[in-house]
Amino acid sequence: MALFELKNRSIRSLDRADFSALGILERQDLQAVLRDHIHVIAPDSLVIAEEFSSWDRSARRIDLLCVDRNARLLVVELKRTSDSETVDLQALRYAAMVSRMTFDEAVEAYRAYLIKRQIDADPRTGLLDFLRWSEPTDGRFADDVRIILAATNFGPEVTSTVLWLNEREVDITCVRLQPYILNDAIVLDVQQIIPLPEAADYQIQVRQKQREARVATDYAIDRTRYDFATAETRQISLSKRDVVLAMVRHLISAGVTPEQIDVAAGRKIFVSIEGDIEGEPFRTELTNLRPGDPIFPKRYFTANEQLFHLNNRTYALTNQWTGATMETLAGTLATRFPDPGFQVLPTSAP
Repeated sequence: MALFELKNRSIRSLDRADFSALGILERQDLQAVLRDHIHVIAPDSLVIAEEFSSWDRSARRIDLLCVDRNARLLVVELKRTSDSETVDLQALRYAAMVSRMTFDEAVEAYRAYLIKRQIDADPRTGLLDFLRWSEPTDGRFADDVRIILAATNFGPEVTSTVLWLNEREVDITCVRLQPYILNDAIVLDVQQIIPLPEAADYQIQVRQKQREARVATDYAIDRTRYDFATAETRQISLSKRDVVLAMVRHLISAGVTPEQIDVAAGRKIFVSIEGDIEGEPFRTELTNLRPGDPIFPKRYFTANEQLFHLNNRTYALTNQWTGATMETLAGTLATRFPDPGFQVLPTSAP
């Protein structure tokens, strides 16, 4: 792509430049200006940390850590020159490292950032105001982690990997930053190249079709049914997802909280909404948590009899389970809660 100056009924191409030749440094210059104008590469985002490295036993640092309007964390990695062949892997490592960040931990990271920038503001209030929440329980924080890679150019090793990861619902965006010279000024061309903005809705639909096809294939290959047995009852020939629902229902009835089950599972398998709500109002609230993802509510059990109501909150359990993940969860819960009071057996087992 080229940029042109149109002036006095004439047109001329602008000279392409590179940041190194212009004396623009990666951290002191490029990162600093994008930090203060994050909307250029990440609209509707708030920077909560710079050079973030608050994890154990690692010297790795995230260039910019942000939160978006949907309360998702956003890892931003910047390269002044063309990207390295491992920038995608590096960003994935960072995303994994911060994926368990809580709201309170984000507030503390934001506090350190504000102090370093000598900005007099309350981090908790600022983060709540940005998310349009009155309390930290008004929504689900850090339910997902997005990644933005920003560089002068991207090689095929990175673009092919990013496209493949996007197909599997890892949210990675590639933004190209190309400087040009216009007289004595520097013009910065900022282009989102993956995914193409005009094709975003189409790509969501494609990913949904691919997801449904993979699920259909999984069910076609593995048709195993399971029995769920307690001391009092035995439910027979259940699907994988129904077994998980039965396990969770049994534990919650025994006094285990959804938050404790999340910790035992090692990931968030519940989504919750404040209040005691059911049916279509609950599904509407789920849609509002992810306004750009119309498929989001379908990933959870949302029928009235499948919801859990505790402490003025309504919880829904994810229905995205395979045989392997279901069996892993059953073993994990049995280990975490030494007397779980249930057994999961293949239907043919005695």
